[in-house]
Amino acid sequence: MSLFSCGGGGGGGITTGGGTTTPTGLSGTVATGKPLASVAVYLKDSKGNIRSTITDANGKFSFDTTGLTPPFYLKTQGYGLFFLHRPKIWDC
Repeated sequence: MSLFSCGGGGGGGITTGGGTTTPTGLSGTVATGKPLASVAVYLKDSKGNIRSTITDANGKFSFDTTGLTPPFYLKTQGYGLFFLHRPKIWDC
């Protein structure tokens, strides 16, 4: 099972006092050779806040990460835990 995600590139985000933009979303695709539809995906931040969503017909998911603190842990229903550390600037 593969879990691919990206947290930026769309131009959305919050500009901090230092002038840097922090992405406010995380999206990706869940696949096992082919995309997995209707699979639960869970996101947990470093403070224990949890959000969940269901993949679409193409295995895609997205989260609004506003108010969450990286690093993030992603888990798909029945497929284990994945660690995602969000760098200051996403390059994907």
